[in-house]
Amino acid sequence: MKYFVFIIAFSLCLVSVFAQNRITVQNGNQTTFYTNLDSAIINSPSGATILIPGGNWSISGATTQIDKKLYIYGVGHYPDSTKATGRTQISGDVCFISGADSSVISGIYISGSLRFGTSSANQKIKYLTISRCNIKDSLKLGFEGNTEAQNNLISECVLNTIIGFNQQNTVFDKNIINDNIRYFDNCKFNNNIFLKKRHDGNGLENRILVYINNCIFTDNVFLQESYYGFDCIVNHDGVSSFNNTFYNNLLTQNTTFPLPGNNVGLDNIVNVAQSDIFENQTGSAFDYRHDYHLRSACPGKNAGLNGYDIGLYGTNVPYKEGAVPLVPHFIKADLAPEATANGMLKVTIEVEAQKR
Repeated sequence: MKYFVFIIAFSLCLVSVFAQNRITVQNGNQTTFYTNLDSAIINSPSGATILIPGGNWSISGATTQIDKKLYIYGVGHYPDSTKATGRTQISGDVCFISGADSSVISGIYISGSLRFGTSSANQKIKYLTISRCNIKDSLKLGFEGNTEAQNNLISECVLNTIIGFNQQNTVFDKNIINDNIRYFDNCKFNNNIFLKKRHDGNGLENRILVYINNCIFTDNVFLQESYYGFDCIVNHDGVSSFNNTFYNNLLTQNTTFPLPGNNVGLDNIVNVAQSDIFENQTGSAFDYRHDYHLRSACPGKNAGLNGYDIGLYGTNVPYKEGAVPLVPHFIKADLAPEATANGMLKVTIEVEAQKR
């Protein structure tokens, strides 16, 4: 009953947000509305929930840093799942600094970067969850050198360049990754898709994993090509990543483990044609129109740990279709073009509760 009452109250807030294009800050029984994202973040107390409706919202990432625990939710970023509202987009960089431990950010298209810290003194962030976001620029989980940030979760996101600053004990779970990842130590990468293929230049851009050490890769899909005969998963002209372990991954490259640098593997599936992997996918960049389910004849079907598929739709909690965030989701929202004579605005709305 308490959950049902919460859904009703939450939906009423969302109706107000949708009708007036306002950000809602919910702190216990207190609800406050804002028309400016910077103001909402600055004035929210620690532990508050910030609900950002569909639309393009600006953030002054250089001055508005998140230094407290906040639960920040948009309405999502997939076109098909945000028809009623439009996607939630933040223009600018989102910056978390020390004090933001255990925060959540979910269901948002970020046109800039998401980063930890503005200096080496304030980049220590733990237990933060980034889920179901599309981060157009880079994900920088530290500021410089060896960050003390650790134990963070990045789940069901669309990502480009990822720099970890030697972050430890962080988990990447069911993400679509367009570019390479750099500087991680003792982290886990489960059921991700690495779409990056080699470039024609030299250097870091021709490798997927750059300065990645002591990490475990399980049930991932790697789309990659060799470069002048060198394996491009962890090196091409020398060794940059050491002591990683690869279990049950599917690779387009004909990789032979162990790789230089004591990078070992077990039960990996290699030399699979890209056209034989996904239901509908081409090229080396994420596309909302693509279907990343495995083909029925793909060798990655039921080949992951515990008999699940390799890739996004493995495990008993697969990638959520449309990456809809946890908060109640608009299915339909129709507003009358103008108020009635007595000042009433007719609203027809359908909201669906989310279990995860």
